[in-house]
Amino acid sequence: MRQQVLRSGSIEIRPAEFLALAGERPLNLTARELDLLRALVVRHGRIVSREELYGAVWDEPYRKSDRSVDVYIAKLRHKLDEAVPGARFIHTHFGFGYRLEQEPQPLSEDGRESPEQRFPSGTGDSRPSPPRRSLHPFHIPETSP
Repeated sequence: MRQQVLRSGSIEIRPAEFLALAGERPLNLTARELDLLRALVVRHGRIVSREELYGAVWDEPYRKSDRSVDVYIAKLRHKLDEAVPGARFIHTHFGFGYRLEQEPQPLSEDGRESPEQRFPSGTGDSRPSPPRRSLHPFHIPETSP
């Protein structure tokens, strides 16, 4: 029996060939990385807990002290970024887990992601933030002579 091809955005997994593509470029994945990517693709758009991913990929009970899922997620992110620069695939939901959903990232004029794009404030406001003021109790504002 031939397994069907799995797709999520520009990610394609061909289980019968042990092949994963991102943006039509082959990903050089280990068997564990391929299993983790497959688990995320099958659950596309849904926040998946570490426990669920661990059970699906490692097929054993999850131990809270085990950081294997986080380590392999980091490796997958790196390989996906190499294949499709500027696109975000795996999103972290702190305290909950991970979600696979492709979001293209706008790049700056020099073709690089700015810190504001990597760490958005979440306000949706594209204006620059005002300069921060000192919160020191003895702060004396500068005055002009």
